[in-house]
Amino acid sequence: MKLEQKEPAGLTERFIGAQRNKWEAFAIVAVGIFMANLDTSIVNVSILAIARAFGTTLTHGMRNEIKASKRQSLLFETKKWESKVNR
Repeated sequence: MKLEQKEPAGLTERFIGAQRNKWEAFAIVAVGIFMANLDTSIVNVSILAIARAFGTTLTHGMRNEIKASKRQSLLFETKKWESKVNR
């Protein structure tokens, strides 16, 4: 006589919920990446008009945009490094 193993109550529901959460997180990240690329494209096209509106030169505005991009990249790399160190 073979004993049947019963799965704990709710295991399937938890697995399906975890899968749904994974896809929701993926969708949120994908939309965020799309919006960041869209924002960068808009800024690159209209950078001259933005510089004029703020009463500055194009060179100065581009320099500030590059600095901001570098800070953002550094922040993401630092967070990635922290997560690896704290494991």
